Amino acid sequence: MAAKPLDIERCKRAMENLHVSGVPDSPVRLTAIEDAITEIQADGEAALKDHYIGVKQYAAFGDQRADNEYGRKPYHGEIVFQIYRTPGNFETVLGSDEIYLIEAVRDAGTLQISCGGKDREWNLCDVIMQQRNTTRELLDLCEVLGKITVESHEEADHE
Repeated sequence: MAAKPLDIERCKRAMENLHVSGVPDSPVRLTAIEDAITEIQADGEAALKDHYIGVKQYAAFGDQRADNEYGRKPYHGEIVFQIYRTPGNFETVLGSDEIYLIEAVRDAGTLQISCGGKDREWNLCDVIMQQRNTTRELLDLCEVLGKITVESHEEADHE
């Protein structure tokens, strides 16, 4: 199957129900992605309803799978990658849009982006969220600038 350009709107729709945090840069994380896809394909209603799919890092052990119930964290280590339902969307049936999002995160890989003078590793969900926030901020700034009026004495001198 040939690769197609990213459907950002489809990703945004899916992100209302599902989120991926962390970069997909290891075999353990790629396996977590495949397991999430399989779980959604098997039963989109029950998929990720009572747990998230996670990967932790602890000491020098590298990536380790760490699926947990929502609200729980591993006893040791820190979650560095996870696939989870967004808060408040536990009754939604996950389907093809959410699978597309997970595949897009996988295929986009680790995105090296400089933001605010700092280089950072992002995943696709991070970039879409940043774009959404930046667009809102830009619209707000444009609205504020559009309301400003100036009474210039300089214009009267040129008439």
